[in-house]
Amino acid sequence: MIVPQTNVDVFRHRPVHEVAAVLPDEQTAVDACRELQDAGITITEAQILHGPEGARILDINGDQHGYTTRVLRAIQKLGYDQTFLAIYDEALHRGQAVLTVGCSHEVTRPVAQLLDARGGHAIVWFGKGIAEQLSSR
Repeated sequence: MIVPQTNVDVFRHRPVHEVAAVLPDEQTAVDACRELQDAGITITEAQILHGPEGARILDINGDQHGYTTRVLRAIQKLGYDQTFLAIYDEALHRGQAVLTVGCSHEVTRPVAQLLDARGGHAIVWFGKGIAEQLSSR
């Protein structure tokens, strides 16, 4: 079983070939990873951010990870990434968790359905240079 990494402070520009979702809490995110694997869905690395530490790691303004990150976040605020960053940052401040799981585009629908069934929202598949909304909430 792939054990999700929780609040690992590695700044990421954005996920690539991953589904990201907001889930009610950290335990729900861990359980969702287990359920994905039990359903036979191949996922690669899974990462969970939660709480104030998760928000610090997400670093919506780039303040915690240096000058280059601040510039990158400023550029992201000009495009669609701003929306996702704001949603994920707000969720973390509300005590929810943000889960990312690496997966191929072919399994994004079943992954999204499972995450939705566990209370997930803001479910998005990030490809190279694209973001595909997988949930209506």
